[in-house]
Amino acid sequence: MLVALTGALPCTVQGQAAPAVATPTPAELQPAAAAFARSDWKGALDAYSAIARKYPAHALSRFRIGVALVELRQFAEGEASLREGERLGIPAPTVRFRLAESFAEQGKRDEAIAELERAAAPGNFIGPAAIAADAHFASLTSHPKWAQVLDAFDAIVRPCMHDAHARDFDFWI
Repeated sequence: MLVALTGALPCTVQGQAAPAVATPTPAELQPAAAAFARSDWKGALDAYSAIARKYPAHALSRFRIGVALVELRQFAEGEASLREGERLGIPAPTVRFRLAESFAEQGKRDEAIAELERAAAPGNFIGPAAIAADAHFASLTSHPKWAQVLDAFDAIVRPCMHDAHARDFDFWI
C-alpha cells in the first residue's frame, strides 16, 4: 500500500511497467549549459546536438538547439527545433518568445508580434523592460502593437497595476 501511495514503482499499464525515459546527467549537461550561458552558439549547438542524439526525448536539448540555430541565423532549422522542444515539454510561452525573436530577426514583424502576444501568458515572467532591451526586437519598436505587447507582459509581472479593483480596499490602510 505504501508503494502505491508514494509512487515508488513505475506506473503500469495492464500489468506492464512504463518505459523509463533516459535523461542526461548533470555532468553531460554542464558543458552544453556553460556554452549556452557564454552565448557560444556554435559550442552550445554542438554540445546540445550530441546530447539530443543520445537522449532524443530530452526537451531542453531540442529547445536550446533551436535557440542556438536562431542565434546562428539558421532560422528554419531553429524554428523546427524550438517546436520540437515544445512538443517534448518546454512550456509554450517560452517557445513562443524565442519564435518571436526568430521572426523579428527575419523582418517578419507581424508574425513576431503575434508570437509575443501568445508568449504573454501566466508563468512567463519577462518584464517589459527586458523585452524592450532585447536586441532581437529592435525592428518591432515602431510596430503599431508594440506598446500593447509590452503592456501585456507588464500585466503578468505586475497584475495589480492592471486590475481595476486593485485599490478598492485602500481605505483600510
